[in-house]
This record gives sequence, structure tokens and C-alpha cells, in this order.
Amino acid sequence: LDGTMYRSANFGLAGFLIGGLLFGIGMTLGAGCGQRTLVRVGGGNLKSLVVLIVMAITAYATLRGLLAPVRIDVFGPLSIDLEAQEITSQGIETILAHLV
Repeated sequence: LDGTMYRSANFGLAGFLIGGLLFGIGMTLGAGCGQRTLVRVGGGNLKSLVVLIVMAITAYATLRGLLAPVRIDVFGPLSIDLEAQEITSQGIETILAHLV
């Protein structure tokens, strides 16, 4: 788990805030969260199938596709380097161990 990007020492607070805002807007427009979309797809709702496909494509594009350079260039400089505080990851156990 330590190799995942979500537990790195770079804490991208600005990216989390903007990403959460965009996620909330998208889920409002898509009439529910990802779990609700999956339930609706299972029930045969075609609108939810479109929402699920768009959500998957956008997630991939943000992590590894066309939007990845934008994410890195815009939010990279705004991230907080936890290694400067001698915290090696964003894991709760690492942060709590540093505080104690």
C-alpha cells in the first residue's frame, strides 16, 4: 500500500478541495453518487449507464490520460510536502506516530 499515490508524502490540499467540489457538482448532475449509479445500472437505468461510463473515462483521464499533466502542473506546486515535517506518508498511522 505504501507504493500508491494516495499515501505519498505530498499532501495536495488544493487538489482535494477542488476535486471534491467538482465531484459534488458531477454527482448532483448525475443524480447520485457512484454507488447509487451502480445500483441504478443494475436496475437497467440507461442514464446511469452513461453517467458510469463518463465517470470512468474522466477518472482515467485525470489519473493517466489527457488531464493528468494539467493535474500535475496546476496542483503539484500547491501541494504540501510532508517530508519537510519528517512525515513519510499520508497514512493515519504515520501521522499519529509523528504527533505522539
